[in-house]
Amino acid sequence: MAKRSSIHRMGLFRKSALLSIHQALILLAFTLFSSSINLARADEYGCQVLLCLSNPGGPTQYGECVPPIDRLWSDLRHFRGFPTCSGVGYSTTSPVYDPYYCAAPASLVFITDWKEHGSTDRAVCQTKLAQPICTGGHDGTCEEYSYSSPYVREKPHWFDLSIEGRGVQRIWF
Repeated sequence: MAKRSSIHRMGLFRKSALLSIHQALILLAFTLFSSSINLARADEYGCQVLLCLSNPGGPTQYGECVPPIDRLWSDLRHFRGFPTCSGVGYSTTSPVYDPYYCAAPASLVFITDWKEHGSTDRAVCQTKLAQPICTGGHDGTCEEYSYSSPYVREKPHWFDLSIEGRGVQRIWF
């Protein structure tokens, strides 16, 4: 019985040793992954921004990304340009201010209001009517479009970011 007991103990030892090796491999992989994230995070501001922007969960999903992304939004709003990150193939467009949009099938158009002291442009949503609405008797005045106020975006600025091998994504801020 003693022999069987020691064999049984050896089997448990092997299982626990295998379990320990498995846990050690997981811990090693996690440590390597964490240190690679820290290396990228510890690099320059531009590389932090690219790392955060390329996150499928959104650029501020992780707390470590909030300061560099907040700084990026501020820099772009103040026309400071996109930060650089050496060794990474990427390009960006210049930021665009695009505060208005219309629901389909309307199109965003700008109408000039002429006034006594000059003119102003205003954004409106224009929708083509299926049947023109004609009024005014003999002069034949017909309206072919209806107009409505556009929606205002919560994040009115955007730029396109292209990271080599990942395609192009539009970033709104």
